[in-house]
Amino acid sequence: MTELSNNTKMYYFVDESGDPNFLGRGKTNLLEKGLASKYFMVGYLELSDPQELHRRFQAIREEVIADDFLNAIPSVKHSVKCFHANKDCREVQERVFKALKETEFNFHAVVMEKRIDQFITRFHGKQSVYYAYLVERLMENRLHLYPKIDIYFSKMGAITNEENMWAALDRSKERFLQKWKKESNGTIRIFMQQPSHIAGLQAVDYVLWGIHRVYNHQDFRYYLFWGTRYIWFMTLISLRLIMAPIIHKKSHLAQKDSSLIKKSPIGSQAAKSPHEARGLLLLTRDSTVIIQSPIRIVNSAKMPPQAPNPCIG
Repeated sequence: MTELSNNTKMYYFVDESGDPNFLGRGKTNLLEKGLASKYFMVGYLELSDPQELHRRFQAIREEVIADDFLNAIPSVKHSVKCFHANKDCREVQERVFKALKETEFNFHAVVMEKRIDQFITRFHGKQSVYYAYLVERLMENRLHLYPKIDIYFSKMGAITNEENMWAALDRSKERFLQKWKKESNGTIRIFMQQPSHIAGLQAVDYVLWGIHRVYNHQDFRYYLFWGTRYIWFMTLISLRLIMAPIIHKKSHLAQKDSSLIKKSPIGSQAAKSPHEARGLLLLTRDSTVIIQSPIRIVNSAKMPPQAPNPCIG
């Protein structure tokens, strides 16, 4: 994206992928039984013009509604109301992915390898605490980039609410202050919304689904479709940090830094230490992916919502 002026307003759309479940009835370990996802991720899509995306999605809906062949597919009646990557048919998925490829956006995510011991001790066995922690880490270096930010959270029952999310954002700013010794002075507003009302939340669902395919199925098809798009990961393994955009294994960086890689819990290779991990991550069993992560710093701060929703779609 181009350099932004001091009057620029940015929109963040936050959603999750995977599931936050660890324990079942009788405190059954769902991870051991394969009844819960191994990874849980929270990410956000960053847009400067959400109305552009809304128009692209509306055009897809009109095209699908007018197509008799697609109308015969049962899931389409839901797709025309709200795009959802895991439920849409392939024909709708293709159209949404292509629309996103034509849209200028940044994407950032925190991906956490789920461990039952951490869930109980670090997060007190509460999904809301677990989710808020991922939001805190996701936003710790992202709330200072623009003078005005509207953040739209996808509603997730009792796990996400305004009080919980404000607390997570406050902790994010405190992390930033402790690390960089810089105060916040911008404007932040948050909105809790249903994805069916917001094109940006439907879009972030699609991007997260593509990342979910990488982690859980070693499927790079959807991620690589975006090419050089700014898609960044911050991966927490045993609460240790790896942060970066992915660069395809054929990149010259993969050959340049391959000597730094060794075995790790995600696939077969990763960094030797938390310090080296800041530039390295492997996402598949047989494909080495080198990553890097520059950090930008601008200021911002919190303010109660007071404007109408600009992103209805």
